[in-house]
Amino acid sequence: MQFMANNNLTNKWIYYPWAYGYGVDYLVHPEDIAQLTEQGIGLGLAFCIEEAKEYIKIKYKSTVVRVKKEGVKNTLPPPLYIWGQRVRIKNKPHSGSFIKDIIWHHKEEKYYYRLLVENKIAKKRYYEEDLEPNG
Repeated sequence: MQFMANNNLTNKWIYYPWAYGYGVDYLVHPEDIAQLTEQGIGLGLAFCIEEAKEYIKIKYKSTVVRVKKEGVKNTLPPPLYIWGQRVRIKNKPHSGSFIKDIIWHHKEEKYYYRLLVENKIAKKRYYEEDLEPNG
């Protein structure tokens, strides 16, 4: 879904590509940039919590920061699973896993997930059809 600047983004999933030191640091609120750099994270898929005048408040995993709306590349459909959610791999009914990362596959236009399985990040990509809620 293409992003339109006049859209209200509250309660929407957005694609917000940002990484520290790539010339777009002005997009993150000055009081929030240290939080991202200390955690060593960039942004990508995020959930917009609220929209204010100059900044929108977004959630990326467990981190909440303020960013400028102009950095939003597009809006996306809601994912079936979210960060930290317990899931089971369908063809492994006894598997207990957690969603570590949610990634939007731009070419296929669907989500895939990186899982935390037995405290290790699985190498395989899992799509929504590969998973089911666990608990």
